[in-house]
Amino acid sequence: MKVLVNRNISEQNIMNESHTAAFILKGKEDALKLGKVPCFSYDRVSSKKQGEKGSSLDDQSDRARVYALKNDLYIIHTFSCVESAFREGRKNFNQMLDKAIQYEIKDVIFKNTDRLGRNDYDWPRCKRLAKTHGLRVHLYELNMVYSERSTAEEEMILDQSSSLAVYWSNKISKSVTAAYEHSARNGVAPFNNRMYGYIYDKYNKCYVKDPHTRNVVEYIYDLFDNSRISIHELVVHINERGYRSITGNKWAVSTLHRLLSNPFYSGKFIRNGKILNGVHEPYISPKHFERRLKKMGMKYMGARKRDADFLFAHAFLIYKKKLTLTGEIKKGKYIYYSNHVAKVTYKEEWIFERLNETISKINFTEDQMNGLLAMFRGAIRIRDRSHLRDTRDISKQINNLERENDQLVDRLLQGFDPTTIQKRMEENRKKIEHLESDRQKLRINKEDFILDTGKLLSEIREFPVAYSFAQPEEKAQLLRAMADHIDVLGESIDIVWKEPYNHIINENIMQITRTIKQVRKYTVMRARRDSSPRPADSKSDALSS
Repeated sequence: MKVLVNRNISEQNIMNESHTAAFILKGKEDALKLGKVPCFSYDRVSSKKQGEKGSSLDDQSDRARVYALKNDLYIIHTFSCVESAFREGRKNFNQMLDKAIQYEIKDVIFKNTDRLGRNDYDWPRCKRLAKTHGLRVHLYELNMVYSERSTAEEEMILDQSSSLAVYWSNKISKSVTAAYEHSARNGVAPFNNRMYGYIYDKYNKCYVKDPHTRNVVEYIYDLFDNSRISIHELVVHINERGYRSITGNKWAVSTLHRLLSNPFYSGKFIRNGKILNGVHEPYISPKHFERRLKKMGMKYMGARKRDADFLFAHAFLIYKKKLTLTGEIKKGKYIYYSNHVAKVTYKEEWIFERLNETISKINFTEDQMNGLLAMFRGAIRIRDRSHLRDTRDISKQINNLERENDQLVDRLLQGFDPTTIQKRMEENRKKIEHLESDRQKLRINKEDFILDTGKLLSEIREFPVAYSFAQPEEKAQLLRAMADHIDVLGESIDIVWKEPYNHIINENIMQITRTIKQVRKYTVMRARRDSSPRPADSKSDALSS
């Protein structure tokens, strides 16, 4: 069997343009000799912890290699990275697409739409490149290929799959947020990071003073509050005495400044701009803390107040996707939104007129909504199969770790070195915790999702009517709930919808779903056209099921 991944140069060297050119050209030459199609593959995890705790990147690389073998593809290079799919301008992702265009690599392999991206830029860019440069996007977990020849329903399935990726991430995020809010209401600061001088007591579910570092905090506080020493001098002093920060490094001025100015040490904490009372034991009193802030030339932190509350304030109106329009009152009663750099001014009444015209064009019939919901179900079935496989893999890893811990206990009873065995068991325990967390994230009830999707589609269907009868303040509230911002483009506007509304409220989807018969027509035509099986066949199966 031929090796289908060319890795003759290091990851560092591929960043060099001359090495890149030689590397890719050599890969294309090797692909032609083997009668294969040259391609790139892309592996991604969201965080360093995710990359360190499991074999996600290696697993993606192996599965991409198997997919390439089955489909006569030759992977010239795998772009592996740790970067969030929510962020626009991802370095490795965009570099891969740029190189694909530059060296005419037409095929790119991804795991699924999750790995591809969960923002408004990456998937649309791939679709544009498919139509302008002939790019073919392979999604091996979905068993789908998107290209310029893809049908309308195939594109819609991928749009809905992208919407699913956003849904699952948002559901997890909202669950975490709800847990944080519950903690905050009970006086427990919902911090992700450790606080120097404190440890988290899991049994009592609160922060307590750390016996190993509390003396250092008390020493720093006493020295700063009761002498004329500056923060710079204090940093030099504590570093000379051998004290180290929470990371184990020498103290920096910025780190010490945060320790001295954080209200947490006075028994309070900030949540969503509000000062809340904590249940943890403070190092100093609130009055003592206020005196220290005065000494440091700082003001007490709290919620920020607004002088005026404009309906489209706070960067909701953007001029040509670049400049924020700021609200202002003229002649005592007329509201305008202006940007003095661009020298543009728009009356609020004009904004509403353009919005009314745009929203009046949003129209989905009951049949269209049912069609969209059916397509969501098809995407769910595809994803469920993937989740079932991932859940089984995680369960297998957990069982192996638990079995290893049982063996370690036996060795401990046989008189082996307890320190080494306990260290290994602790490492396994942490791995099991991470795997359990991953398994919980996969256990999302698909029926709940279908109900949520039904509610979402109902919101979209009812939105134009509700908007048309609403008062200006209510219209602005409705828009803020569903839209990220509004782009003002000369004499017209463009509403940039939030996830997942943007996958449904767009011209392509509305045009495709004008009649459900049209979608069925595409499916029938495609079934007649494709007499031989190929990777994209599962899409029609998902639709018909």
